[in-house]
Amino acid sequence: MKEKFKPERITVRFPKELRDSMLQAIVDDGYGFRGKSKWAIEAIQRFLSLENFVEFVDIGSEAGDGELKETETFHLPRHIVDDLDAAVLIVKKEHPYLEGVRSIIIRASILQRLFRGTV
Repeated sequence: MKEKFKPERITVRFPKELRDSMLQAIVDDGYGFRGKSKWAIEAIQRFLSLENFVEFVDIGSEAGDGELKETETFHLPRHIVDDLDAAVLIVKKEHPYLEGVRSIIIRASILQRLFRGTV
């Protein structure tokens, strides 16, 4: 039963500038580095709740156009991973040749949160 609630570790590659901006926003928003996963979970939930989130996935793939030299690991609960997996299927219908869709969605979520703030 405990396995059901065990968070899954997800590692995502970032361009240095995006990673630095994200870490600064996490601190500025009062989460501290221990709250990094919580901040990312909120970003993912908000992004996937957008009716037209598929249209914004491009910003996550464009963020990957630079060198993805930096990595960050997030601990995501199973229901968020399930939501991401469902979103991957939706995106793949629109963009069948897109690779690394889950990471792209996470990068797009983070970019949206940075653009829109914590609102």
